[in-house]
Amino acid sequence: MKNYNLMAILGLIIGVLQITSCAATSEPEIENKIEFTTEEKNVELKPIAQQTTENSTKPNLQSNQTEILKVMGMQVIESIKNWIHAWENQDLPTYFSYYANSFEPAEQRTREEWENFRKSRIMAPNKITIVLSQLNINFSNITTANVSFMQEYRADKKRFRTNKILKMVLENNIWKIQKENNK
Repeated sequence: MKNYNLMAILGLIIGVLQITSCAATSEPEIENKIEFTTEEKNVELKPIAQQTTENSTKPNLQSNQTEILKVMGMQVIESIKNWIHAWENQDLPTYFSYYANSFEPAEQRTREEWENFRKSRIMAPNKITIVLSQLNINFSNITTANVSFMQEYRADKKRFRTNKILKMVLENNIWKIQKENNK
């Protein structure tokens, strides 16, 4: 099975992706613009049909694949933004809704044990801020993505940096976390 590296498709994400709560709107904000380049260096996609000429009426299928991956990548990023927003706002129902029904908690916990553990951790601080950088998305297929990033977590006087890896699956047309690992 071929893995598609979204970074190769989308180009570089310029700067650091910072997702924070915007005080005025209570909406997450991407502080540094995400820019997509049309330059496709290192693209691993192979054309499934011959490239067409300008005068041809045949569709450019490689271009269509690229566009589909861009849309899928933006959907994954949107889910991550919403998950972070819920976490920062200590909105437990929304936070937990971004975990798939098939979510596999770490440390041999049941889903109920894991949720109780997370509730106590999320509700304890007065304020939570999450900053993400080095975001990388790889699709195994059209319903599974592996997402890695550096996460900086700040809550009250605590501050942690960790590499995080999420396995995300498309469930009811929403990208949700199936597995979560900190490295």
